[in-house]
Amino acid sequence: MIHSLGYMEMISISNTTAISICLFCLFYYIISISWFFLSLGPKMRVKWGKANTLRFWEFFVSLGWQVQTIGFWLLTLATPLFKEELSSVPTALTTGVGLVLVVLGIVSKMGAVYGTGYNTYYWYDMVLDIPNDYFSQVGIYKYCGSPTYTLGRGTSFGAALHFRSLPMMGAAVLDLVLITLFNRYVEQPFVKKMYLSGGTSK
Repeated sequence: MIHSLGYMEMISISNTTAISICLFCLFYYIISISWFFLSLGPKMRVKWGKANTLRFWEFFVSLGWQVQTIGFWLLTLATPLFKEELSSVPTALTTGVGLVLVVLGIVSKMGAVYGTGYNTYYWYDMVLDIPNDYFSQVGIYKYCGSPTYTLGRGTSFGAALHFRSLPMMGAAVLDLVLITLFNRYVEQPFVKKMYLSGGTSK
């Protein structure tokens, strides 16, 4: 049913559906990029060359990011859970803290890009198996080893607080767990091989 009070009331989706799709989107993103780095990417470099692999990757990862975003967005369309139980918590408080976390997340990611460049942010070294010009440990990296995976996730937690959504808070926690596992088992082994053990693949 279409109303005149905004898109939130124009689209209706059940919590079960929204949560199910969100779970699929979160797992799709992390599994797809892990599969690319561990299996698909190396095969594509040999068969299609590094330039074509990079072009494909830019589309591939952009799709993953959009799928992940859709998962979070759908949670904003479902009927809020525990609305009465949360009514005692001031809206101004959750919105205020939420906005602070969103800004923290954005600034953290911008700081990471400034410190290491777009090549690192988009994993170009992992895609091409070619090291970046330098291994940066300056700026925000002096205080946080993986700012995009930790402080950068403040955007998800901030949005959950703003929307006062417990499912979104759960999704933010799951997203943090999944990206931490990716970092631990996929990215960090590459970083150690490429930059910390004298590896110079070309």
